[in-house]
Amino acid sequence: MCAMKAERARRKVIGMKPFLRGLGRAALALLFPMLVVPGMSLAAASSDNIDTYLQLLRSDIRSQKTKILAEAMDFSEAESKAFWPVYREYELEQAAIGDERAQLFKDYAAAYYTMTDEKAEEIMRRSFALDKRHTELRERYFDRFEKATSARTAARFYQIEAQVDALVYIRFAAEVPFFPKPGNGAAPPPVPTPAPGKAN
Repeated sequence: MCAMKAERARRKVIGMKPFLRGLGRAALALLFPMLVVPGMSLAAASSDNIDTYLQLLRSDIRSQKTKILAEAMDFSEAESKAFWPVYREYELEQAAIGDERAQLFKDYAAAYYTMTDEKAEEIMRRSFALDKRHTELRERYFDRFEKATSARTAARFYQIEAQVDALVYIRFAAEVPFFPKPGNGAAPPPVPTPAPGKAN
């Protein structure tokens, strides 16, 4: 099953190839292994396991994203000195929103098998609010990136960031099940497999 998920993720990445030419082969080589490694089902995982999974995924994203940006942006020395201090502040504010989004995914996983219309609405409202804050953050920092470098450089950065985010979203979304349909509810949680040699 994990191999099938990895193959689906690989095919989705290949399908996006025409949109990713600007990243360069080296940048994609950095990102691709993170996207296709076997993951976990968030609905079937414990809270501690979800915490570990999200922390590892986000840590990988942060470290690889900086390398990808450095390569794809191809800064001059002056641009680099002007851009990276602003980016570090931007990334800190993004991380705060990311913390809330991670908590939202945890709450979704915890409520999955007992999902109600009220809970589904709450989750979606929170998601919309986070999307709005993220858009506002990007708009606010565009002015700062433009002032530090140029409008074209700022636009190029956001374009590259959007491509990387799209790839990461594909990887993560593959592990998140759809909301259960009303009426029938969700399937019951999986029964733990007894350890070898243990009686049922």
